[in-house]
Amino acid sequence: MKIQKFDDPKQTPYLYLTEIFSDAQLDLMAKEIQQLVPRMKEPSETGTAGVVTNPRKKNMGIWLNSAYQYEEQSPALIALRDVYGHLYSSRAWQNHALDLIWKGCNQQGILLSTYGENDEYKTHCDMSIFTGLFWLRNEPHDFDGGDFTFSDYGITIPCLNNTGVIFIGGEYHEVSPVVPHDESFGGRHVFSVFSTLSPTPL
Repeated sequence: MKIQKFDDPKQTPYLYLTEIFSDAQLDLMAKEIQQLVPRMKEPSETGTAGVVTNPRKKNMGIWLNSAYQYEEQSPALIALRDVYGHLYSSRAWQNHALDLIWKGCNQQGILLSTYGENDEYKTHCDMSIFTGLFWLRNEPHDFDGGDFTFSDYGITIPCLNNTGVIFIGGEYHEVSPVVPHDESFGGRHVFSVFSTLSPTPL
């Protein structure tokens, strides 16, 4: 995994990740996605920015935390655990304050979302301390759009296979509409990891 840190003081800090998962992990995760797609639910059932009657996202999703009884049943959960273990140990932010906050997050909600034709997520922010997005898509590419943008800064990150971004959840961001090339379109898949702090007794 390659980690690139962006920390321009005039913009929001974020980590850009490439070559995240091994070929073996990608194969297992692709099979897992196909098994989970029939169980995916509408935005009103997976949580969405905006009111339920007017959701800001259009996609289908499933919370992996509740989809499995044990983490070891999910190749994606195992792979993401390894990714975050590496990020924690490497002090990825290289910023004392951010690394302390990052290390203090003790709870993660992990949502698998699939974007179909014309699906998008309009400008919103997350109820998390940090959000991690990990993108999987067919190669060669079978759709246009689906790119991620930090709304307040005009920073666009293309949706490339086996890449991801980690950022402060309160930053406004959006996903552009997905435009398939043809009927062989396999979907835009993203694992969203919402890191938060759950109060613990002193």
